[in-house]
Amino acid sequence: MDTWNEDLLQTFQSIECERQALAIVAEPARKLEFDCCAYGLRMPLPLTRPKSVMFSDKQRW
Repeated sequence: MDTWNEDLLQTFQSIECERQALAIVAEPARKLEFDCCAYGLRMPLPLTRPKSVMFSDKQRW
């Protein structure tokens, strides 16, 4: 694996909350000069009603 992939994977394994994950994702987005950053997550369980969540670094949602 590339070094940046390993570093990113290790960083994500050490987070304790979804806001930390957003901060990790938002930093490279800012360096790439994006105005905002968002990500979504869909839990695989329960199969009948999987939970979906969305996070954004802007409060417009």
